[in-house]
Amino acid sequence: MKDIGKAKIWELHDEGNWIVIPINGYVRRDGLLTMGAGLARALVDKYPELNIAEELGLGIGSQGLQVFVNPSLRVFAFPTKYHWQDDADISLIKESAQQMAIIATHLEVETVALPQVGCGNGKLKWEEVRKVLEPILDDRFYAFERTYTPSNKNWASGVNQKSKSKKKVAKPTTTISAKDFEELAGP
Repeated sequence: MKDIGKAKIWELHDEGNWIVIPINGYVRRDGLLTMGAGLARALVDKYPELNIAEELGLGIGSQGLQVFVNPSLRVFAFPTKYHWQDDADISLIKESAQQMAIIATHLEVETVALPQVGCGNGKLKWEEVRKVLEPILDDRFYAFERTYTPSNKNWASGVNQKSKSKKKVAKPTTTISAKDFEELAGP
């Protein structure tokens, strides 16, 4: 894992890098994954027509909390905590990193921009997280301190994350779970 200092995630994405979006595992009664803050909220805001919170909520509801990947968007949904109100869980971050490394290899991903997962709303120290990630993630993964400034100041207001659009997500944009990759790899 390389450290590239400060960067803006969407600029790295626009340059062709895959990106990591930290998520929690709390699926609301309406089936949506809670994505109300940080980079998770930024992803939902950037692609409202894709119903990402609904898609991830369905995946977690049926397959459990794990890394999900959307190849057409070049995005890894990376679990860092079980509930949105919790602090990040270092064991979950380690498990997520292991899953992501396997998926990245399977998909032949060349570069992945990795924010300092668990260190924003998750309240962990980067030094602690880095020690866990370094043995797992190779030089395809670029860690950075994010300089993204949220444009939406109403993150905690209970804004409905479900897109107003009724457009269904096309097959190429469907998320794939870590368990799906285990099944593809076989015994």
